[in-house]
Amino acid sequence: MGIFIQNKHTGPLEQFESTIQGFPEILLKVAPPQTSTVAPGEQVRQRVDVRLEQPFVTPPTLSVRFVADGVPVSITLTVPIATCKFATAYTLTDPKQFAGVWGQGAASESQQTIKTNRAFEQSAICNLLKAFKCDMCLGIDKPQNLVAGAQLVTATGRQWMLLRIECAPAGNQFRITGRATTAEFAQSMVELVVDQLTNV
Repeated sequence: MGIFIQNKHTGPLEQFESTIQGFPEILLKVAPPQTSTVAPGEQVRQRVDVRLEQPFVTPPTLSVRFVADGVPVSITLTVPIATCKFATAYTLTDPKQFAGVWGQGAASESQQTIKTNRAFEQSAICNLLKAFKCDMCLGIDKPQNLVAGAQLVTATGRQWMLLRIECAPAGNQFRITGRATTAEFAQSMVELVVDQLTNV
């Protein structure tokens, strides 16, 4: 991953530094800034190596600090890293097998019921799930509902996650349920789907 910061100010940015606040679920190796003074129009680049240790819900933050015209400035940004970035597809096609795996994740369940600003066709939701590295589990649920899965390889081994999306006939009301090996994996994926559906 790369961090790119360009100075749009008319004067230099002095005492420039940027850091990412990590946590145990993610190992981050951040290259130091190329310079402590950023001239007008100059761009600073930093390379960030990321390794997932465990699923996470809250992304890390980027802190940027500098002095402009003698005034200290501090900016905090959310780093666009999500658990799904490290996932691969996971699918089940046998209803009995699905029921067994789904039952194993009961303790990790995360669920939200939402109403969206507009109606969504199933194909649009399927494309969203595929963008989150999920694979569709066909023939598992009623035709109006969707089931999808994803998996991770973490420091402690492989983890699975299943999503069930119950769709109202109007196409703008949904109950989204996630179960997984860990509660963090289930919650992170449910919140990603909810965020995308409610902000379109």
